[in-house]
Amino acid sequence: MEHVLKSWGMKDPYYHHVVEGLHLLVLNANEKGSVKHKGGYPKFIGKSQVAWLEKMLSSLEGPVVIVSHQPIAGSYAIDNAAEIQKILSKHSDKVVLAMNGHTHIDLLTEVGEIPYLHINSASYHWLGSKYAHESYPAEVHAKHSALKYTSPYREALFTTLTFEPKDRQIIVEKRVTQWVGKSPKELGLKREPEGAVTPGIRARVIGKK
Repeated sequence: MEHVLKSWGMKDPYYHHVVEGLHLLVLNANEKGSVKHKGGYPKFIGKSQVAWLEKMLSSLEGPVVIVSHQPIAGSYAIDNAAEIQKILSKHSDKVVLAMNGHTHIDLLTEVGEIPYLHINSASYHWLGSKYAHESYPAEVHAKHSALKYTSPYREALFTTLTFEPKDRQIIVEKRVTQWVGKSPKELGLKREPEGAVTPGIRARVIGKK
């Protein structure tokens, strides 16, 4: 963690930032300490950070967007997702969105009046060894050994989120590309929720009018 903070010039692993009146609470959902952890990436928010989150949500007037790499709801959610969801739902009058990466899918789900948005990966969907295949020339795969475990996107995916304070809505811009080689579906991958594994980011309007 210290190496990451130093490399990115971050003072803290979780923090509060304000952009023109919109409060961003950036969480570190990769903390250790979960009794459910059985290897791989830690996906947990510890007691100190939970206390900080509750304090911030109680003190801020809003609107608030929660940002984390690991998801707090939906596919591959953190080990103490229910605990964090309960805290956010208690402040649903302030929290307009919780957004994450990590899953490499395009998904919007709602829990306890809080919308949770999974932002798609910039470059690929991870398949794992069961679906290993070559989508580029052999010399490319020879240089990049992990590439065969993915379904790459032809162009990089990114999007812009615009917050409309009057309506308390978040507008997500559309971005679409194509698979390089066979798609995950063509390779036999079946992953829920249906339609979330896609080479794109759908246009959305999140929030109530």
